[in-house]
Amino acid sequence: MNEKTEQNLVEKILVNCDNSTTVLAHRLTEHTRKLYVPQLVNYWRAKGFIPPQHCVAVSEVTGIPVEEICPEVYAQYNEAKNRGRNI
Repeated sequence: MNEKTEQNLVEKILVNCDNSTTVLAHRLTEHTRKLYVPQLVNYWRAKGFIPPQHCVAVSEVTGIPVEEICPEVYAQYNEAKNRGRNI
């Protein structure tokens, strides 16, 4: 996936959080009971993607489907699920 598309995705995620890395970090912390700091979200923004291990939590707090946030991981999960494997 090209970086421009990925960057647009991070920006779309932040739109759901008042364009604030602090708001997203706070929502993730409340939801997961794990500490998320705005600097981490800023790092994601700078890199242009959400790491796979955070995609489900980001999806749950923003309402953006996980397959849109992290399509590669979702495709692998779906493929394994269709073959009857538990992940």
